[in-house]
Amino acid sequence: MQVPDDNEKRAEVESRRHDRKSLASSYLERAISELHASGSSDRLYPGARAGTRVSPAIRGARGKRTAKKRQRESTRSAVLFALLAAEAFANQYLQTHLSGAEFDAADKLPTLDKFLLGPRLVSGTSLLDRRGEPAGTLKKLCQQRSLLVHPKLAKPGGAHDGPIYTPEDAAHYIVAVADAAAWLLANSNPPQHDLTIMAVDQERDFFLQFGKQATERLPDITDAPAPDLVFTVLDRWAKETAKQES
Repeated sequence: MQVPDDNEKRAEVESRRHDRKSLASSYLERAISELHASGSSDRLYPGARAGTRVSPAIRGARGKRTAKKRQRESTRSAVLFALLAAEAFANQYLQTHLSGAEFDAADKLPTLDKFLLGPRLVSGTSLLDRRGEPAGTLKKLCQQRSLLVHPKLAKPGGAHDGPIYTPEDAAHYIVAVADAAAWLLANSNPPQHDLTIMAVDQERDFFLQFGKQATERLPDITDAPAPDLVFTVLDRWAKETAKQES
């Protein structure tokens, strides 16, 4: 159980994150939540608390298989919401700066081209390099759309009928979306800020490492739940700021 001070800090951070939060930001937060679920014992083994006595079946191979299935479902959801966030951030940027026929034309572009060509229509300047990052990973993410939205049904007894991603895959997609969206927000007129994007973009190694660890080792039922990813970053920033000011 958290002490009151921690609850108060969390409430303050959540209030700041949700202040004027856009739909795009909500999608990104959902993607991060699903990434967290793919590597947290309480989400992979619902109903069982770390350190409690559980049946051999749940603790054993059957429990691991069920947890692995939940992990795959969470990572698939994380990728889907990362894709939705990318589309929404691009549309949000174009709608903020364009109108009329210009917006109608830009709105018909594929999502990746909205990131690459949209800024040219707005200011005549490119923000992302098609041959570099995050454009490369963003392109791979956009290519997942058909697999996620139009899955092929599996034959009876056949393989899984949906795309399979690892937590590490999901983390890379989330970081790419935050990176690309950060460029759009920073170059908006006036510049815009989003705490969730800042947390992921500036502390990308933290999110990538979380995805890597969850991929390399499926959490055990006795593991402590993983901490909230964005809150962990923002709380660390707050402590560092307080230390510098003291």
